[in-house]
Amino acid sequence: MASNIPSILGVHVCSGAFNSGYDIDLFGSLQSEGNSPKPVRASIIFGHNGSGKSTIAREIAAISRGESGGYLYDESKKMLSLADNECAGIRVFDEDYIESKTRIKGDGLDSIVMLGKQVSAAEAIEETEKSIRGVTAEIEELDSRITDLQKGSNSVEKLERKAKESVKSAGWAERCQKITGRKSNLSKKSWIDVQNAKTKETRETLGQRFEAKLSIFEKARAAGQDEISPVPSIDIAPYDEGYLTELLSRQIDNPELSEREQRILKLVKNDNQTIVDTAICVFSSEDTHVCPMCQQEVSREHKESIVASIRKVLNKAVEEFRGELSKAYLPCLVETVDIPDQVTESAKADLKDALREANRLVNEYNSRIELRKASIYTAQTADVLGLDAALKKLEVAAESVNSEIDSINGAIKDRNTLEKDLLRLNDAISRTDARQDIESWQTAEGGLTNARDAKNNKLVEQRRLLSEKQQQEAALKQIDIAVDVINSYLANVYFDSDRFKLVLDGERYKVLSHGQSVAPDNISTGERNVLALCYFFTESGEGKEQGHADDDPQYVVLGVVPLFRTVLARLQGLGFACMPRGPSSPASA
Repeated sequence: MASNIPSILGVHVCSGAFNSGYDIDLFGSLQSEGNSPKPVRASIIFGHNGSGKSTIAREIAAISRGESGGYLYDESKKMLSLADNECAGIRVFDEDYIESKTRIKGDGLDSIVMLGKQVSAAEAIEETEKSIRGVTAEIEELDSRITDLQKGSNSVEKLERKAKESVKSAGWAERCQKITGRKSNLSKKSWIDVQNAKTKETRETLGQRFEAKLSIFEKARAAGQDEISPVPSIDIAPYDEGYLTELLSRQIDNPELSEREQRILKLVKNDNQTIVDTAICVFSSEDTHVCPMCQQEVSREHKESIVASIRKVLNKAVEEFRGELSKAYLPCLVETVDIPDQVTESAKADLKDALREANRLVNEYNSRIELRKASIYTAQTADVLGLDAALKKLEVAAESVNSEIDSINGAIKDRNTLEKDLLRLNDAISRTDARQDIESWQTAEGGLTNARDAKNNKLVEQRRLLSEKQQQEAALKQIDIAVDVINSYLANVYFDSDRFKLVLDGERYKVLSHGQSVAPDNISTGERNVLALCYFFTESGEGKEQGHADDDPQYVVLGVVPLFRTVLARLQGLGFACMPRGPSSPASA
């Protein structure tokens, strides 16, 4: 397949001084004229600094890499589409080429030369070495940080020891002993439990919860394995204060009485009913023959008459009322209630006080019943004593005691769970008390772990870079350049095969002049450029058989031309025709 390179007439440049776009015809017409002359295939563009010469060269190089908006065109101004191998045939020699393809460095009095791929390989090695230095510096910094965290004044070990002391001084062991009943040490597991006991609760709330649970736990522990019995419930059914007050204030109707019976009734109403009751007993007895009051003898008929009069005063209604009063006596509440020792003293006291107050009122009502029985016709109008309220208070006090007993019995059943809860609360309290020291230690420990991990990662990276450098150095040693061809070109330039030549010294090339080493400071810019130009021409023959380096079409741009006459001679020797293009050229200034 024919190449498009021979069809190139010019270049469309759209950068630098030609930013708006400009067509530059670099060659003459490709059409033969008169006696079949060859078309002109070489041009020389010259102009003062800033006229755009370097811009044209860079544009062509960018086109070959597919990185430009410009393009090469044919005689009809049509843009040429170039294949990859054709793009590879476009070669530009300029300052960029010289910088990227040539390097001369010193080694004692010798000048070591690197060309082409050697330069890129050396640059890659330098970049790798720079990365290695950076990674090594980071490793050293991490080593310093690790050493400080391991052995410094604020080392992880010292901060952990300080944190543990804070936990101990905050009472962790003392609280443990209250729970377990034995002296506790801050073991490895205990220390982990304290660290993990982070909570959002305040120290005050934690302390209150701990004391409340500890109180129940201690009672459960004191109770042993058996549940404790609750206090008996209070039966308030017999204590009807409303009925009592109604009974004591009830009126009894007066019967139709004789004069003697009126006197008996008066005695009853004047609180002397006991005299009347005694008289019934005395005069109802067969053994009574003498009145105990006046000591006069009394006949059986007289005794019966007195008893009949008394019974008329104390009639059936009165007897029934008296019987109702007798049934209304209130039983006293048992004050010797067996309250378990585990119940709080305040709850015990409340219950005992309520019992005493209720019994005091019971006795007061019983006294009122006695008084009414002694004065059966005298209704009592005194206010209620408050027995109902006292009994209600007694019920509440008994329920409070039993509630505590229920809690204790529940704790007895779940004593193991309660103990674990208390131990967790103790850890949370200790964690809160020593929070600052624990967090300082944990931060340092995390920093040490991160530093070690980072160092390990950097060591892996360092090993990778060192391996990469070894591979790059091995690749550098395997790069071969056509030194014989370069030396032959140098001999043509200087007309002397010993004036400037490259020789292999081990695995590198050095410069000799007339058989002597040349220091880098003694190699001029022009000599460096000549060396680069010679390599430039040898590069086109890479991978090709000797004598066939120029078989394929090439588009060559020389942006920097040292030793102009020598270059012209070399170009003519290669079969190029050079046509100077002066001020009338589109590329002239």
